[in-house]
Amino acid sequence: MTDRAIITSRRHALVEELRTIRDDRESPVLLLEGIRLVQEALQSGMELDSLVWTPTDELEPIAASAVSKRRYAVSESVFEAISDVKSPQGILGIAKRPSWTWQDLTKRAPAPILVLDGVQDPGNLAAIVRTAEAAGAAGLVTTPGTAHLFSPKALRGAMGSTLRLPCLEHRPAEEIHRELRKTPYRILAASMKSETKPSVDYTAVDWRKPVALLLGQEGQGISSDWEGLVDSHLHIPMRPPVQSLNVAAAAAILLYEFVRQNS
Repeated sequence: MTDRAIITSRRHALVEELRTIRDDRESPVLLLEGIRLVQEALQSGMELDSLVWTPTDELEPIAASAVSKRRYAVSESVFEAISDVKSPQGILGIAKRPSWTWQDLTKRAPAPILVLDGVQDPGNLAAIVRTAEAAGAAGLVTTPGTAHLFSPKALRGAMGSTLRLPCLEHRPAEEIHRELRKTPYRILAASMKSETKPSVDYTAVDWRKPVALLLGQEGQGISSDWEGLVDSHLHIPMRPPVQSLNVAAAAAILLYEFVRQNS
């Protein structure tokens, strides 16, 4: 057990500070809650500004080995007041949000770039980020209206992948199109097979060349902002009456076609 003073009051200034970070989706710093996410951050080489934990036999060794500028041992009651989950694990870190540029994504060609347009479920977003890293994608870009990649729920779901995979958030379609036009990347939109819109089977795409894979909301597809900005459309064959897949499942199928063709 720690011999440092333990913060026991929910009125302590630390509580309000961390709640503000937790709830501010535009904050330049991140709240990394849970044993796995704190360890992933440390293993990724991130420097923690703050470490907050409840002094227990399980957490003391982790806290002792973590390097951070500020360290706070708190009571379980105080930690619950800060936490974003129903059953907190009793440890969290605060770190600066990763910062990437377009070059960080495009320099990894021909690895695919994912473009997520209006995907609103943090769980789906997290699953896509995790799969993208596992499949060797170059990075990920989101458009306005897409859920925040660095919200506490999305961060936990991605299990550390968001801390390592180059990501750009909430970029307009025009900017994405303009930046990709400077590179060999083609924009291919995943959509339902249609008799009126030309579309190719995803296995017919040459994934050995740079592809920017555009995925929209399940059911609604990509927004009208992409009108005239897409090079072509691709689809995943499905047996009737199924017409669409969960966006995270579709992303996994398409990304692993890239893996298959490049193995």
